[in-house]
Amino acid sequence: MHYPLKIISIITLLTATASHSADNPATAQALIQSSKVTVFPLRTALDANSPKASYGTAFVIGKKGFLATNFHVVSSAVHDPKKYQLFLDIEPGRTLPAQVIAVDILHDLALIRVDHEFPSENSLLSREPSSGERLYSVGVPKDLNLSIVEGNYNGIERSLTGSQFVLSSPINSGMSGGPTYDASGSVLGVNVATLRTAQNISFLVPASYLQALHQKSALNGFATQSDSNHWKATIHVQLSEAQNQIIASWLAPQSKKLELNYWTLLGPPAELKCWRDIDKNDENFTTVVESCTNPNPVHYNDQILTSNIRISYTEASINPKSFTNEKLNTLHRSGMTQIRAETKAIDGTLSSPSCSGSVIVNSKNVQMKANFCISSYKRTKNLINFSFKVTTIEKETHPIHIYGTLSGFTLDNSKKAISEIIESLERKK
Repeated sequence: MHYPLKIISIITLLTATASHSADNPATAQALIQSSKVTVFPLRTALDANSPKASYGTAFVIGKKGFLATNFHVVSSAVHDPKKYQLFLDIEPGRTLPAQVIAVDILHDLALIRVDHEFPSENSLLSREPSSGERLYSVGVPKDLNLSIVEGNYNGIERSLTGSQFVLSSPINSGMSGGPTYDASGSVLGVNVATLRTAQNISFLVPASYLQALHQKSALNGFATQSDSNHWKATIHVQLSEAQNQIIASWLAPQSKKLELNYWTLLGPPAELKCWRDIDKNDENFTTVVESCTNPNPVHYNDQILTSNIRISYTEASINPKSFTNEKLNTLHRSGMTQIRAETKAIDGTLSSPSCSGSVIVNSKNVQMKANFCISSYKRTKNLINFSFKVTTIEKETHPIHIYGTLSGFTLDNSKKAISEIIESLERKK
């Protein structure tokens, strides 16, 4: 994804301004003051007087009541509008009901509207920050006061469904959906997540995605009522288009092969992050494991990640002198508990899993046992979670085990993926 850039002179001016203002403590003070009339707490609750069920931040992008936030902040109200409502707290003791008017589930964005005219609005700027540029994230962390945190821009993180800006900044829970400004006060991104396994690494949705959502929705017409069927159809279209593109790209003829010590097969999608490790169980049994995950999966709701792929490859080396069926069966059994867990039922969201298995021989004369588990999305037609385990079963000293999950894909696309993986598997000469 490429981000539109302003002309060189404007970029130069903005970069120079950011560099100069980073040393000026008045910058953060000025931004937090201006944010008091454009950035507000947004909560999900049963009614206006009930305790919150979830909360986040929203910011004004149009004076006539238009605000932006994250999809995951409003997902409960989108999936179950009869139960949950949205409320914007614009000042102490004053709460306004809010309505979702557009969503982009792939980039975790939503537009909401309230019946209120604001004194000012935020300006969106579609540009990639300069490396090391000082940025300022605003939101309401932990349901406390409006806060601002500073950080530096560190590049782009690409995933299966788009890109996010990486920021060295401690964005906290509750700040999701808030704006991140440059030193001139323009919004460059929307706060979306923090890397939980690290300190002070956060992610932003680029403002270009928000601009695209706003422009497309304004052209096609904003939603005018909280209709769950409307949102089901909208989300289904967005997820279907995304996973069609993911599968087409992954299975394209030019896709890279994965080269292991004794096997070659279709590699993971290029956007996944992979790690490889070796485990010497004993002197006669060694495994090499490569595990790959999507760095920024799509939030279907607060429990389910979708349009997501996770896959791992385990290649074993068994000393011929100590070869036993039990060692081979270790690989056969591994993964079944995992694939059942990956497709477990979740009330109101996923059905109970249906599992099956079979013995398969591909065109390279590789014999393997394949197990599959499938669970269906209850609110989104034709989308499933598909987990699989494939293990070679011939009596050989270098078996391979492949385990993976495709979340939020159609059965047809899931079959295409697993069929290509099985057919591509061959021994190295």
